[in-house]
Amino acid sequence: MGSNFLIGIEGDVGYIGLKGTGLVPSSNPKAHQDLTLDSGWYGDITARAGVVFGSVLIYGKGGYAYFDTDARQTTTNPGFITTGTGAFNGWVAGGGAEWMFAPNVSVKVEYLHFDFGSRGGMQTATESGYQFTNSTSLTMETVKAGLNYHF
Repeated sequence: MGSNFLIGIEGDVGYIGLKGTGLVPSSNPKAHQDLTLDSGWYGDITARAGVVFGSVLIYGKGGYAYFDTDARQTTTNPGFITTGTGAFNGWVAGGGAEWMFAPNVSVKVEYLHFDFGSRGGMQTATESGYQFTNSTSLTMETVKAGLNYHF
């Protein structure tokens, strides 16, 4: 490879405020299902490859992503114990541009698509033990700007 190609590994850790709720009717007309998603910490480890044009890098990246959250479906109908999803594992892909404007300092803008797949939870009827399963699919898009110092 020529000197204008760059390949590397990058990791991120951050906090995602995805708190959300929703209501779904229940089989009992006097009750409803509450859907919740909590905020949490995320991390990713990605391979990054790009082409350098003078002081500008144009790159793509992709790899593994983790989101420490809990998606849960509870009910106002009495007699059920609920279990949420726990953490999500998936993949991330995207790209961006980085400009080295000083000897050890650069700025970047980056787009990433996260796909954490589907995770299941359940509601268990306390009297019969019957389990109602539910599934949460989670994707998100991010755009970020960064200031980097190169050691």
